[in-house]
Amino acid sequence: MANNFNFLGREILRMIKKKEYGQLALALCVLLIIVLAQQLLVETGQPAGGATADLLSSGRMTIHRVLDGDTFAYMGADGERIVRLLGVNSPETKDPRKPVECFGRESAEFLKQMLQGQNVRLEKDPKARNIDKYGRELRYAYLDDGRMVNKLLLEYGYAQATPEYPFTLSEEFVMLEDEAKNSGRGLWNEDACRQ
Repeated sequence: MANNFNFLGREILRMIKKKEYGQLALALCVLLIIVLAQQLLVETGQPAGGATADLLSSGRMTIHRVLDGDTFAYMGADGERIVRLLGVNSPETKDPRKPVECFGRESAEFLKQMLQGQNVRLEKDPKARNIDKYGRELRYAYLDDGRMVNKLLLEYGYAQATPEYPFTLSEEFVMLEDEAKNSGRGLWNEDACRQ
């Protein structure tokens, strides 16, 4: 990519010196298209080149840090990318304005044990926003064995469904939460949040 920019830069300077304005306009359009395409690739989480391109192009990301029970990070071609699991909300552990919520540490530890250092496949939802208001990618995450992490959090009672936000699997997620509640799993266990 850097070689392409160097070449275009030299050509643009040559055209300016020779007053080849028609070709200059064309070269600037090509440069703009390259820059916009690069930005689009970065924003959509697709490979932008470099050592991580093979992993990213396969749709698999290595999780290098779990932030809490529904948020983790991977290294993209442009640096660390934060992912918020779509359709679920685990009890808070990181909000500086609030105390750690009941079952928050357990949820965070569950996600850490499941994901830290693992490869996952990330998937967007066509009905959901791509990025949340904090700049985090909103995604479904799949383990190597094909199980969806978002669903596992609900099934084991480590998170609640968020049907107030539009996403394709909303009804299924609410059913999974209801099953965990009815079975008393995780945060739904009557003893889970006793002080």
